[in-house]
Amino acid sequence: MRADFRSCCCFYNAAFHIVKVQQRNTCSTPFFLREFNRVKNIDNYRIKSQILARKAYE
Repeated sequence: MRADFRSCCCFYNAAFHIVKVQQRNTCSTPFFLREFNRVKNIDNYRIKSQILARKAYE
């Protein structure tokens, strides 16, 4: 179960990185900036939830 979750996260990270690069290459319209900030918030949330999950396993 945990291994599946981790491999899922790796794929998610790769997809995330591609999205960020694509957004960086497009012109910085307010829409893209807003979208980028939303993505960043999701990223922060994911990292925090991983830390919490790690603490729960210890």
